[in-house]
Formats: sequence, structure tokens, C-alpha cells
Amino acid sequence: MKKTLYSLKRIIILCLLATNFASAQTVSTAYATQINATFANLDKTRIPHKLLVDYAMEFAELSGYNGI
Repeated sequence: MKKTLYSLKRIIILCLLATNFASAQTVSTAYATQINATFANLDKTRIPHKLLVDYAMEFAELSGYNGI
């Protein structure tokens, strides 16, 4: 009886965890849609170092970037 109850608890916990991880898979594309619309008419061949700082979210300091 205890073994069955223990197994049932494990199954319930696994189901709850699986549901939690499945909901974390959704990705919001609102920022990408907005920024792509903003820069849609930009001639990207005129960007000197192929780095458009205003186009991306800045997660690192880009002032030291030398184009390579």
C-alpha cells in the first residue's frame, strides 16, 4: 500500500513539473517584430562595420568592438 502511494505521489509530481516546463517554452516575438518594422527600410550595405548597435538588445559593452 505504501509503495503504491509513493509511486502515485511521484507520478503526480512528475506531471506537475512537466506541465511547468512545457509552459516555459513559449517565446514572445513582440520586440523582434517591432524592431524589424523600425529598420525595414534601412540600407544595411551602408553600415561601415556591420554592427548596428541600435538594432539589438545590448547584453555586453560594444564600444570595444573593432569590426572583426
